[in-house]
Amino acid sequence: MKRLAVAVVCACSAHDGPPPVSNTTVTVERDAQPAPFIARIQKVEVSGSIVLVTIAAGTEQGIDHNWRAFLVRETVAIDGGELIIIRVDKRTTVAKSTLTFDQIPANLRVRFDPP
Repeated sequence: MKRLAVAVVCACSAHDGPPPVSNTTVTVERDAQPAPFIARIQKVEVSGSIVLVTIAAGTEQGIDHNWRAFLVRETVAIDGGELIIIRVDKRTTVAKSTLTFDQIPANLRVRFDPP
């Protein structure tokens, strides 16, 4: 549950002076959990012994560092394909792969699972 602080102001006539303010905390329940989704890989590059994967999904799609990412073929995760999210930008996510560059086949996608 998320807690929000809300200021409540009552409507008073102009001759009563400034309106009183009451600080109240309201609890808001989040009904819908974000759904997992699949995104396209834009680039795979090697930096030393690290394989970096750039994915076409970012904060605009609701991604943050708490999400989990997996390399998938169609909708099935490949063995050893879990990614470690390093950076999330507006439209892209950069993640580190435990697989080597040669082990990442062409035409793979990434499945993002919400926290």
